[in-house]
Amino acid sequence: MLLNRRADSTERLVSFAENVKGGAKENIEDLAWRSLPVNERLSHALVRGITQYIVEDTEAARLESVRPLHVIEGPLMAGMNVVGDLFGAGKMFLPQVVKSARVMKQAVAHLLPFIEADKQAGDAQSAGKIIMATVKGDVHDIGKNIVGVVLGCNGYDIVDLGVMVPAQKILDAAREHKADIIGLSGLITPSLEEMAHVPSRANATSSTSPTPFASSSPRRAPTSSRSTGRATRRRCPTSPASTCCAPTTSPSWSR
Repeated sequence: MLLNRRADSTERLVSFAENVKGGAKENIEDLAWRSLPVNERLSHALVRGITQYIVEDTEAARLESVRPLHVIEGPLMAGMNVVGDLFGAGKMFLPQVVKSARVMKQAVAHLLPFIEADKQAGDAQSAGKIIMATVKGDVHDIGKNIVGVVLGCNGYDIVDLGVMVPAQKILDAAREHKADIIGLSGLITPSLEEMAHVPSRANATSSTSPTPFASSSPRRAPTSSRSTGRATRRRCPTSPASTCCAPTTSPSWSR
């Protein structure tokens, strides 16, 4: 498994695990869920990591919505909330979460052209500038990308630095772009320490204009508790990534 370079290795491993769990099973596809309302079909696909129908169902949900962004803020995020709750309860594991994230990514990719067209038709005035990055040591970015899309559609200018971003690069970008907020993201446990390290480094280098930080990880408590006392800058841990994207006209950084 460690040397498997196939792009679909995670999906193949999870599928194999499902077949051998609790003894051998005949692999019969149950399509009863296809008769559910579209919002429930989207949630089922996200939880089960099923990509086969996601574009079809996402388009159906878009046609039922006033704005394409509402599909992300509504049924897609509701499904990811379920994934986040199951992961937090130890009922889903990282390979399954990665599969769910790929389903979400495919749905968002389908919606993006419609979201961009909708955004161009709206008010072009900026609500502020936000630096976003997945911290050093972490390559997971689906939560960051979704948050960026939602905030971008609510009038914020997003500067996305990508993944595996060192603390100093984040701080340099914040100064260069005169950012109003820095958003940090991560999935794996070491990311919690790195999220605490970035504002601590900012405090050590001290610029004249403090920038609020917003950080989101799979678990609610550790990031905020570990950062207590390390930095005097304003830090605002958000909800877990799967739940921090509720419909809003301005982000709840003060949570």
